[in-house]
Amino acid sequence: IWQTPANKKDGWYRLDNGLVLNCYYHNKQAYDSLNRTPNLFLTKLAYESFNVNTLCEIKLANDGDELGLCYMGASYAYICVCRINGVNHLQVKKGEFNNESDEVLFDSVYKNNEISFMMKYIGPNQYRLGFNGTLLKEVFEALPGRWIGGKIGIYAKGLKTGGYARFKYFKVRGMKK
Repeated sequence: IWQTPANKKDGWYRLDNGLVLNCYYHNKQAYDSLNRTPNLFLTKLAYESFNVNTLCEIKLANDGDELGLCYMGASYAYICVCRINGVNHLQVKKGEFNNESDEVLFDSVYKNNEISFMMKYIGPNQYRLGFNGTLLKEVFEALPGRWIGGKIGIYAKGLKTGGYARFKYFKVRGMKK
């Protein structure tokens, strides 16, 4: 069950052959720091250990368009595709609540029009991110706290409205230790 944005605006998302999230512009603060983005789709998962996999069609139209998979907590990390100088880039970023901007840890040109985002929860609150069948080596930690706890989610945002992401599926598989 998704926790959808409480004060939803027309144009943020729609159901059309999957969940379509539009690269919607809010303000500079929301663009620079994911935790300030109001149109995150988040959910809590009640497994001790789990894998998440989602397939996303990429339709980024403008520089600054971005879509991705995150594990949001007081500290968080996410994997995303963003458009920079007319070219799509795969990036891994991390951030913390109350920071003005998130830090880019990895950046590479991404040429495909689909991506399979992955996350493997290795707990407690530790996880690895990946894409297209490959998990990255770095282990991230989503510190609990604040009102949010730790939640997995997807999003799309932009510097101006135009592009979108079509999430064709979002699968969670619980794993036994």
